[in-house]
Amino acid sequence: MNRLRLCLLLTLLLHSASSHSAPTIGIYTDVNGTQCTGTTTNGFLQGSVWANGVDGITGAEFDIFCNQYLNHNLTLVFASEPGSIQVGDPLLKECVRYCWWTPWGGPVDSGGGTNLAFTACQGGSRVRLFTFVLIEKAPTQDIAFHIMGHGINGLFNCPLITLCDAPAYTKLCVNDTNSSLPDAIINPQDGSAVLNCPSASGVLLSVQQASWSAVKSLYR
Repeated sequence: MNRLRLCLLLTLLLHSASSHSAPTIGIYTDVNGTQCTGTTTNGFLQGSVWANGVDGITGAEFDIFCNQYLNHNLTLVFASEPGSIQVGDPLLKECVRYCWWTPWGGPVDSGGGTNLAFTACQGGSRVRLFTFVLIEKAPTQDIAFHIMGHGINGLFNCPLITLCDAPAYTKLCVNDTNSSLPDAIINPQDGSAVLNCPSASGVLLSVQQASWSAVKSLYR
């Protein structure tokens, strides 16, 4: 009888663990955080950054790499949400060792990245962290984004969130920083691409298969 109870308990625990999605930080091509592929209108687009699949957070820490920004092809301006304290711009402004993203590594020792803290716990499963405006200086295709770990944090080399467990404010790594796929694409040449696009629950969604050569070309 005790063995039966133990088996039932293990089954329930495994089911609960498998049905719970891991938290993610996603960058989106709309302000409501529903699209990861977008198109500029008259050289303009508004987007957003969200924490997904969470149970309330007090902050986040991460970098955003944009392949075209380092080529000076566009202007990007990020604004944090009301009720937050922002230290640093999330956008990677320069590369010291690498100036492209690859599956085996990416930009490090960056001149960008942000540490965002809310003045109170933000409840709910989704929390918007930033909105942003993109303005093209000239028509530009394949503007690709990648959420990265903040380069200055040696203990947590990952995008992270901080939980609502004051005074500890536990840090929790999110996302797969070694993925070869972008997290969002604006003006894709073929109209779509494979993306690590997190839904509201935090589950990563694949959109459409793309060749490895096409993905690599986004980060040269």
